[in-house]
Amino acid sequence: MTPAANPGSRPVSTKTSFGGFDREAFEWFARLERDDSKSYFTTTRERFKTHVRGALDAMLDELANTFGGQVKMFRQHRDVRFSADKSSYKAITYGTEIPSTGAGLYAQLSARGLYAGTGEYRLARDQLERYRDALLDERAGPPLAQAARAAEQAGLELAGETLSTTPSGYPREHPRINSCDARR
Repeated sequence: MTPAANPGSRPVSTKTSFGGFDREAFEWFARLERDDSKSYFTTTRERFKTHVRGALDAMLDELANTFGGQVKMFRQHRDVRFSADKSSYKAITYGTEIPSTGAGLYAQLSARGLYAGTGEYRLARDQLERYRDALLDERAGPPLAQAARAAEQAGLELAGETLSTTPSGYPREHPRINSCDARR
């Protein structure tokens, strides 16, 4: 995907290094939640650009430099025409790192902290079948299930849609049918 094809995307920059998120970022969000006005946003715009969006953008840039790809940051203001929430500004700032191959990275900053995720939003039918076959395979399956258990034990959440029944053609009683949720 080129920047021309997706105006919200831009090439990776190397101008700023990521130094973490400071107290200013989280305080900015806490105040925004109390005062969602244009006046507050306008008077704190530089703080937002430096401590919130700038820091998140720098983090995603470093990830893009490591993994390759493009960063896409999303706008802070809300288009109230299409939203049930009529607040002017989002209480989160978020962006993605879209690699040329593999799963993308997502990062979101708010008053509550940093939320990060990765994965495929929706697998193509052939990808899903290959995943299910690999999970049920006696050589590939156990390491996949162990990786999922290790991620959960480390405090990560594995999330996604789940079917209510086992997919057609797959054994209902297989010991790994629910590992990494092969029913997705």
